Amino acid sequence: MLQIGGIVSGLIMAWYVDRGKTVRAMVTAYLITAASLGLFLVLPSTSWSWWLLLLTIGAGTSGTQFAFNALSAAFYPPLIRSTGVGWAVGVGRVGAILGPVFGGYIVREQLGTPQVLGLLVIPVVLCAVCIMFLPLVWKQTDKPA
Repeated sequence: MLQIGGIVSGLIMAWYVDRGKTVRAMVTAYLITAASLGLFLVLPSTSWSWWLLLLTIGAGTSGTQFAFNALSAAFYPPLIRSTGVGWAVGVGRVGAILGPVFGGYIVREQLGTPQVLGLLVIPVVLCAVCIMFLPLVWKQTDKPA
């Protein structure tokens, strides 16, 4: 369900990024993801709604990652654009490596699945807040929001 949500959201995100509505689309995706993660704390694990929550979480996380990869090209001049995109993807890989390390610490605390997923609300909300500062960066680089 995570992958299906990511594919669908990636296509939707591309449409919004193409039309200059990047910040609104990404903040919305992150807030929906945070709400979905929070709902894991209150809905029973046997509920069919967990499938829908996984779909929306995949949409919010993978869809925004697609948008970030596309946006990285917008911040670099054409002569070094491939280097900029490479750096953006590389930094993303660092997160993919460190994520399981922190996940291991959380699992070591023997929290239940709903609590672990509930903790993920914090970084997702932080991502939404950081995206809200993107127009300030664009203003300094003369890029459209």
